[in-house]
Amino acid sequence: MSPLPIPPEILIHIITLLDPLGVWSLSQTCRYLRHVIRPGRNEKLALLLQWEGSRLLGGGTNLFIGNSFNPSSDLSLWERNLWVCSGCMTFLRHQHFNNHSLLKLGYRKLDPETSRQHCLTTWRPTLRGKKRGQEGPKYSASNEHARHGAKRHLRLCNECLFRQGKLKYQHASIHGFHGGTASTPIQVSRCVRFVCALDRYFPKVGRSLGHPEPEDDLFADHLREEIASRWVLYMIRCPDCSLWQELSSFRVGGSFPSWSPTHDGHGLVRYRGGLNQEDFHIDELCCHMCLFKRFGFSELCVDLLDWYGLLMKSTRFHIDQQLLSGWSTIRRNQRRFSRQYKKDIRRLLQDTEHMYHKRYRANSELGYLQVALVQFRHREFKEIWEKMMETDSHIAYGEMGIRSGFMFWLNDFDKCLETWRWLRACQDAVESNPGLLGWWALCQPRLHYHGVDTYLRRN
Repeated sequence: MSPLPIPPEILIHIITLLDPLGVWSLSQTCRYLRHVIRPGRNEKLALLLQWEGSRLLGGGTNLFIGNSFNPSSDLSLWERNLWVCSGCMTFLRHQHFNNHSLLKLGYRKLDPETSRQHCLTTWRPTLRGKKRGQEGPKYSASNEHARHGAKRHLRLCNECLFRQGKLKYQHASIHGFHGGTASTPIQVSRCVRFVCALDRYFPKVGRSLGHPEPEDDLFADHLREEIASRWVLYMIRCPDCSLWQELSSFRVGGSFPSWSPTHDGHGLVRYRGGLNQEDFHIDELCCHMCLFKRFGFSELCVDLLDWYGLLMKSTRFHIDQQLLSGWSTIRRNQRRFSRQYKKDIRRLLQDTEHMYHKRYRANSELGYLQVALVQFRHREFKEIWEKMMETDSHIAYGEMGIRSGFMFWLNDFDKCLETWRWLRACQDAVESNPGLLGWWALCQPRLHYHGVDTYLRRN
């Protein structure tokens, strides 16, 4: 007999009109209601999915602009959000999931402002008296907005996919095999815009060296499109510590954004456009912390110093090329200048043209004196260019203005020079104290779980 003055049929009907939070709260009021509701795993998951859209626990930030189904590229929005894994029943950050689990329409997070956040519970009684939650509602494939977030209860993190054997690896392409190996899987994560290869594999290293990085928009303005583009992040499960870490924690990678860790089918990654001069096996990778525990701090610093040197050499090459790129355009178009400016322009080319050719022949780096000379000659040419704008404006708006970003080199040379000085300051700091890279690697934040209240973890 019910101890409440409400018939069981009406009580069950009232329960079905509540949201997941109301059902869970009602089950904690007395023993009778807890016996009627019997909250299980499905009710806990429904409650977590409701909290996922709240601003307090899940972040509640809309990652999709307007009615568009394309995600935002703002990294701060992604860092403020948490997602629920239906396997471990835990709130996790985006680094714990692959793109399929976050960006596919059925797995996407709901907008906290929509009415779907106030949905009814899926709790239903059965004929046998056992109460359990049903699966998410079914939607028509033709309505994209209705299918948005309909399969969130099936979302799994990378570790749960690995433990349940649902990770897809060894899928072949024309470039090789993707996905890593069975013991060391690799999952594709988000695309993030980095300055260059050094910023990609040593993020925020300048702060540890005492030289903070310039602003992000500074890099995006003066670097070329193929350099300052989006880099794909890859999450790798370390074979030693069994923790998922980003590719930058394993001291391997490529010098261009389209590089991917593809192997020959047996885990061997061959040197094809990567910065590593030797082939390596995926199963032999280890993160910074595992290398420190196995061989010590000195060996970690040696490996990081070699890896940092390769990245710095590649980055300095692109920056030096950007500083000297305008002089080749001037040399090709010097016949187009007026006779009164040709003599001064030839004098400027004699001091700078040999450095441009030397960059490609000997692959040497520019020093402080050479950069100072280039800066001084750039100022002189800019004065000549302003005078030419008054008489020979057809040259300024003709072929020279659209070739090789000449106008950008002319107007934003100081921004590129500031980046060169920052790179050189970081290089000098590492050469004077190589141990700074080791401390930077050990102080990097590692992925950890963001749990919920302890009572939700009870069986």
